[in-house]
Amino acid sequence: RFYATWARRSLELWERRQNEWGVPLLLRCGVLWMVAGQEAYARACQEDLEALEIPHERLDRRAFSSRYPQVRPVGIRWGLLEPRSGALLARQACHALFAAFLRTGGRLQISRVLAPGPAIGRGRRIREVRVAGGGTIRGGDFLFAAGPWLPGLFPRLLGARISVTHKEVFYFGTPPGDGSFTGARMPVWMELGTACYGVPSIAGKGFKIHPDL
Repeated sequence: RFYATWARRSLELWERRQNEWGVPLLLRCGVLWMVAGQEAYARACQEDLEALEIPHERLDRRAFSSRYPQVRPVGIRWGLLEPRSGALLARQACHALFAAFLRTGGRLQISRVLAPGPAIGRGRRIREVRVAGGGTIRGGDFLFAAGPWLPGLFPRLLGARISVTHKEVFYFGTPPGDGSFTGARMPVWMELGTACYGVPSIAGKGFKIHPDL
């Protein structure tokens, strides 16, 4: 339930920034849970949505097929739709955040942090990082968004705590002129039981499917 609370708060904050920056950041196409297994988990999620008064709708097989005829619901028992949720446009959000950072006095410096990583000073707080060319960057706080390379930046601190795995992501082109797999007619979806999720075609980039195994 705390995760659902955080997700709702996150959507509120992103919408606030979207209005503030005048840049579309959220695609409120809905999120659809396709229940092929793990029904106890799905029912618990529905109870949390009800308790938190988050808009949702339970779809039986008939309603599912009527709402989303482009999906063949083989093995799907029922669906749980959150119409006010959707997808965050991550690339646009990063660019908008960077532009806002510069407008408020931020400065861009492109450098490479030297391996094996920044030293941690007293109190286990980072005071500076060494970069290629012999320079240093000093600051009161640092945010490292290094993705799967994070353990390599902090091998002693995170090397044994983070295990990076490889997963495949697939994009499929849709038939020319077929808009049934765009965000206007297709939600973000997750299939409980097979651990797959998908994102509708956004900006013509194709229909995304990710087996989350």
